[in-house]
Amino acid sequence: MPGILLTNARSLLHKLDEFCLTLSLNKIDIAAVTESWFSDDLPEEVTSVDGYNLYRKDRRNRRGGGIALYISNDIKAKLVDIAVPDNLECIWTQLQPQRTPRAVPVLYMGVLYHPPWANEKLLQDETIQHLIHTLDTIRRKHPLAGIILCGDFNNLPIQPLLSSHPELKQVVTGATRANSTLDLIITNVHHQYHVPDITAPLGSSDHNCILWKPKVSNQHSGLLPRIKHRLVTQDRKEALGLCMCITDWSAVYNAVSVEDKVATFNRILQTMLDVCVPLRTSKSRNVDKHWMTDKIMAAIKKRQSAYKKHGKTEKWKKLRNWVQTLIRKQKSSHYDRCIGMLKKENPREWWNFVNNELGRTQKSKGKVTVSNVPDDRVADALNDFFVEAWSDSRAYSLFPLQLPSNSDDLCSIGQVKAILRSLNTRKSGGPDGIPNWVLSVYHEDLAPVVTHLINSSYNSGYMPSVWKMANVCPIPKTSVAASKKDWRPISLISTLGKVQERLVLNRFLPIMKPWIRDQYAYMPKASTTVALLKVYQSWLQSLDTKKTSMVRVLLADMSKAFDRVDHGILLQHLDARGTPPRMLAWISSYLSSRTQRVVANNQYSSWRVVTSGVPQGGVLSPYLFLVYMSTRTTKYETTDNTGYADDIGLSRTIPCDAVETDDTMQQEASQLDSWAADKNMIMNGDKSYELRLCFSKHPPEPPPLTLGGKVVPVVDCATYLGFKVHSNLRWDSHITHVTTKGSKRLHFLRLLAKGGMPPEDLLTVYTTLVRPVLEYAHVVFIGCTESQRNTLERVQKRALRIIYGHSSNPASLAPLPTLQSRRENAARSLYTQMLASDHPLHFMVPDDREVATGRTLRNSSHRTLPKCRTERLKRSFLYRATVLHNNSF
Repeated sequence: MPGILLTNARSLLHKLDEFCLTLSLNKIDIAAVTESWFSDDLPEEVTSVDGYNLYRKDRRNRRGGGIALYISNDIKAKLVDIAVPDNLECIWTQLQPQRTPRAVPVLYMGVLYHPPWANEKLLQDETIQHLIHTLDTIRRKHPLAGIILCGDFNNLPIQPLLSSHPELKQVVTGATRANSTLDLIITNVHHQYHVPDITAPLGSSDHNCILWKPKVSNQHSGLLPRIKHRLVTQDRKEALGLCMCITDWSAVYNAVSVEDKVATFNRILQTMLDVCVPLRTSKSRNVDKHWMTDKIMAAIKKRQSAYKKHGKTEKWKKLRNWVQTLIRKQKSSHYDRCIGMLKKENPREWWNFVNNELGRTQKSKGKVTVSNVPDDRVADALNDFFVEAWSDSRAYSLFPLQLPSNSDDLCSIGQVKAILRSLNTRKSGGPDGIPNWVLSVYHEDLAPVVTHLINSSYNSGYMPSVWKMANVCPIPKTSVAASKKDWRPISLISTLGKVQERLVLNRFLPIMKPWIRDQYAYMPKASTTVALLKVYQSWLQSLDTKKTSMVRVLLADMSKAFDRVDHGILLQHLDARGTPPRMLAWISSYLSSRTQRVVANNQYSSWRVVTSGVPQGGVLSPYLFLVYMSTRTTKYETTDNTGYADDIGLSRTIPCDAVETDDTMQQEASQLDSWAADKNMIMNGDKSYELRLCFSKHPPEPPPLTLGGKVVPVVDCATYLGFKVHSNLRWDSHITHVTTKGSKRLHFLRLLAKGGMPPEDLLTVYTTLVRPVLEYAHVVFIGCTESQRNTLERVQKRALRIIYGHSSNPASLAPLPTLQSRRENAARSLYTQMLASDHPLHFMVPDDREVATGRTLRNSSHRTLPKCRTERLKRSFLYRATVLHNNSF
């Protein structure tokens, strides 16, 4: 059974360091916190605790309150699907500890905070009835379920609950606040636990903590996870380098097939690694906080001892304050002595420290868990789930395919050497077991033989099978992953395979560029910002006419598009477009007979053959996906078509007097459905959105759109490419969104400033983690109003006050330009790039004045201002950027 901590924190954020120490020292599995005082204004990272999943319910409309439940990563947990009234601060979870008594097949835990002001009989009755109803529901489904209900009940009468469920018992007998027992544990598994231990409060909270230890601990007896790795030292690297110099690679060159060549190369390299840098097994353990010292640990023990002997005396309060002062001083001292100099000497390590302090990375990765699936079956269960997205590709035979008789080497030794040298040595390799650091450090020795392998593979039109294998690592999509759909597959493939893909792409990209239209992903000079500028300008110009019109915008959603690419259709399209035979044969081999396995909890699933899709994580695969998507066309040339990978945006301008009868937009949707059915894709109509842009006083009502057999919902605001697009084409929604998100991240600065980070380092954190949030696609709203500009600038001013303290003019202390000036510089720079004929937005640039007037003018470099009827179009990027461009001369 799990060890449990119950505490009323009265603002946990300010006591998080001490809270983490309490969890560690007492080996707590589950911590229930009332009065967490968390809110939506806090970034999720700062409330996390390493090694625990967090479930929380924050108070919405006023300060204070809130509950948080921290559950160890080793315990499978999920929220119970039970409706909780909005005005009740309560959450319910279902737990599956690693070991439970046979009499307790499943465990349910609820946490409640009943505020002291909720003493009206109506509120008390509502709370009690919710608890009774919830327990009835749980016991109906699991009659033998273990129940633990804990929290701060204040004046809530619990006798009706105990009468309705006589198997429950309230086990806390000591006072938890002054002389009152307010924090309770109500349970039917009390016989599995010792009597609760009342301990010292957390920080300056006025509630004592409650430790509830099981008679049989859920903790493993000293067993820690074991991991295999190579211990790399300078001596071992020198020994490996010597082996590289004297190794004879002739067996690789003399092998007949590409498969044999690669297998021989891997065998020789693995032998050298095993001899010079052997694998070793070590235990993985959590470590103390970087600022923890023996002095602080002794002070904590002294404080706890004083509380047990004398309670909340003046001596205990002095010891409590002493511990807090020691921690604060040690954190500041540690930064000055050990971390500050890393910013220049080792920026990567400095950022590791920053991210760890902010909870943006977790040192110990939790187990991969799936509800109702045993740990030893998780890898196979996830692999089975991931392959459900695949489809059976249509057969397309490339034979007889006549490969050119003469060899055509894909690359030179110098090209391979440059790529190997630049490899990121911190990234993981694939199933072949060759670390990136080996390929990078010994690029001089390995480049000739690797070049031979790559050229042999390309000339034969065959990619070795080991380069087509993938280890799939499940990454949680949410902070608490419980079901299969909560995990995202990330593929780790062979590094040498990706090196070959990069070299093939160098040849393939010039061939495929003419095929790609209206796509703004992965292509040179294209981006989400460029795509947003294109659609915004198109919509604004369409609505800037005397005759009122409506622009219907369809933002279409595709299901698992990358996984459903049909190999036969893709190869047929490449063949029809005239792809060189040798490259076509190699791409066919690249796509076929790929295999994958899931790696979870140090276990491997069985191998599965990939039947469709392009490998996510590959270098070439995004461009093959663009080729596949290039087969999509619109029914009408006047339909604006914008694509960003699998994001599709279609829009048409329709006169208001024809809107109610016009069906051209539905024809476009039907065309999209037909294309998807022909290409083995699936359109999600109910996850797509329609925006209706119209500035008529009485907008007409067009017929609804259907896509994928579902009616497309009509919304006033939708997120497109990460940008909040409103039907009034104003930027209030997006600016509110980014300022809210940026304001949350200001708490990063508060935490680091409290830890002793100097202003110049805090400024770096601001410009790296906070300002980019405010500046996403900021050239789109270059024409924002003064009120909107001020809203954005206030976030930066708040950041500077945090960094430099409450100075009378903190902005004068920092060499930071205003966000408005940065927007103008970015708009001017992008406009200059658009003047190049190969830029995706070059068609939008107006003629220069000489071309427009046919005269030789003094300001020949000036551009003609776009014609605008409304102030709305004058606030567009194109108009404002043209003005900025002209004013720069």
